[in-house]
Amino acid sequence: MTHSDSITLLLDLKASDLTFPLDNFVKEGFSKLTGPNKALIFTATYQPKQTICPACGVIASTRPVRAYNVSEILLTPSGHRPRVLSLTKAKYDCTDCGTHFTPNPYFIETGATISSVVKAAIFLDLRVKMSMKDVARRYFVSPAFCWKILDQIPLKQSFRQLPEVLCFDEFKATQNSDNGLAFVYSDGITHELIDILESRKQKDLMAYFFKFPREERLKVKTIVMDMNASYPTLLPILFPNAQLVIDGFHVVQQLSRAFNQLRIKEMNRLKKLPGDNGKVYRKLKKYWRNLLKYTGKIDYQKRKQFPLFHGEWRTEGEVIDYLLSQSKHLEAAYELLQNALDAFRNKQPKVFFDAIETLPNTLPEEFKKSCRYLLRHKTAISCGLLSPYSNGPLEGKNNLCKVIKRIAFGFSRFTHLRKRILLQQLLTKRN
Repeated sequence: MTHSDSITLLLDLKASDLTFPLDNFVKEGFSKLTGPNKALIFTATYQPKQTICPACGVIASTRPVRAYNVSEILLTPSGHRPRVLSLTKAKYDCTDCGTHFTPNPYFIETGATISSVVKAAIFLDLRVKMSMKDVARRYFVSPAFCWKILDQIPLKQSFRQLPEVLCFDEFKATQNSDNGLAFVYSDGITHELIDILESRKQKDLMAYFFKFPREERLKVKTIVMDMNASYPTLLPILFPNAQLVIDGFHVVQQLSRAFNQLRIKEMNRLKKLPGDNGKVYRKLKKYWRNLLKYTGKIDYQKRKQFPLFHGEWRTEGEVIDYLLSQSKHLEAAYELLQNALDAFRNKQPKVFFDAIETLPNTLPEEFKKSCRYLLRHKTAISCGLLSPYSNGPLEGKNNLCKVIKRIAFGFSRFTHLRKRILLQQLLTKRN
């Protein structure tokens, strides 16, 4: 390996016709490409053995040299220090057509001062959870240059095929989206994110999914989603053979939210009563998580000291029994919640809906209204109880989308957010 080949390898470049001097081939100094940052400036000459005339395409091994052109090229940094290549390029005259031209190495585009190696490194970092300013600062370029690279990446939906199981959901995207919410869907079997749409309106979803062949849409057998009221009306049109499945997480969330709202209402009512109810208010406020816990996971054996109970040694079950004894409405709602969760865990749709349909008259009307809302989706919830598919992995993808958005301090353009998310998913898929 020659001296020039060794330096070329150290600069993360492939074999080329670069020639480095034996002495003083690198120095420390300032460059217009790196601004106030001191850079390692490498000196080299590019005079290829073979040249191709860009006008006539003639290939020749020797050309008469007219002059030399010196330019600076930004390379990948070494640690926290930028590296710049001061490249002297030979100018040529074509002996066939007389055109004057200056050939460039493979890592330099015509008129560019930033090497393609830096652009490739920026592309790889765009697939990581990192803000655009941090990426730009790492390679000593401007954030606008990084956005330009992102805009050049084609990530278009092919509209060729659909999986048998689809998961639908939405998350808060950019302000110019439909009410700030974007539609996202994934493969229910492999959990791979398929695409993200800026709008979740019915007309936009129909225009999007109609781009898929009818044969592919007929292959979809299951749609997993939350209790969104707008999506079910689209299924007979877009996916005639698909069965709607409502994920169990949202069902449990609906019941837990209704119970929690009742707890807050009872907590505030007890606070206004005379006597020692201020302490009951604080206890109901502090131990709300214990009241939402499934009864099969409550500890009835181990005793410990709970704050607000005057240092008494109690089990978790005794604390919950005390809290429920302060309100008959809360006690009745708790019994209903646990019966429903027990039937839900045992995958008994009939028992579950029997508990919802036979609500005690003593319960507040608002609580009963929240529970009866589940009856509107009785068929889909029953299918969800017996189905092996879940929207949980897609909810995790939504959390990833929010993390990417938060790290970037928001996105002004939806296309940028979509590309960052899909690029990150491509990295996860390959790993």
